[in-house]
Amino acid sequence: EGDVYRDARPYEVGMTGGQPRRIHGAFGRNAVRSPDGSTIAFVRGASSWSRRHYRGPDARDIWLYRPADDSFEQLTDWEGNDGRPRWADADHVLYLSDRERGTMNLYRHSIGTEGGQIEPLTRFEDRDVTSFDVTPDGRTAILQRWDTLYRLDLTDPEAVPVPIVLWASEDELDDEKM
Repeated sequence: EGDVYRDARPYEVGMTGGQPRRIHGAFGRNAVRSPDGSTIAFVRGASSWSRRHYRGPDARDIWLYRPADDSFEQLTDWEGNDGRPRWADADHVLYLSDRERGTMNLYRHSIGTEGGQIEPLTRFEDRDVTSFDVTPDGRTAILQRWDTLYRLDLTDPEAVPVPIVLWASEDELDDEKM
C-alpha cells in the first residue's frame, strides 16, 4: 500500500481461500477473532518485541475492533509492551506483558468489566515467556519459556505452570566422529 507509515495492517482470508480482505483501516498486527467472531483483538505499536524493558511512545498495546459497529477500543495502556493476544473465551483475552517483575509473563484481561480486570497468570522472574497458545476450548494454555514448554490450567485460579516433559529417542548419528 502507498502509506507513508510502513506498519502492518490486518487482513484475513476465508477458510476455503479467496482474495485477502482487509479487516479494518487501522495499523496493527497479530489480529485474532474472538470465539464468537464478534470482536478482533490486535496489536498497535511498532517497538521491537525483543527490545526488553522498552518504555515509550512506540510501545505495543492490545486493541479491540468490533466489525458490527466499526468501533475500536484500546484494551491496554501499559507504558511497556503488551502483545501476542489470544482469546480464552469471548470475555477474556490473554497476552504477554512485562508490566510486573521486568519479565514477560502471561496475563488475562476481562472484557466488558469496568476498566477491565487484569490478572497475572504466570509470575516468572528470570526468563521471559516468549510464546504461548490456547487450546480451542480455552481451558489450557501452552507456554514456551527458554528451553521448556509448560501447561497451564486456565480454569483453576490457583494453577501454576507445569513443565511438559518430552522424550525422544537418541539420534543414531550422535556416535559418529568427523
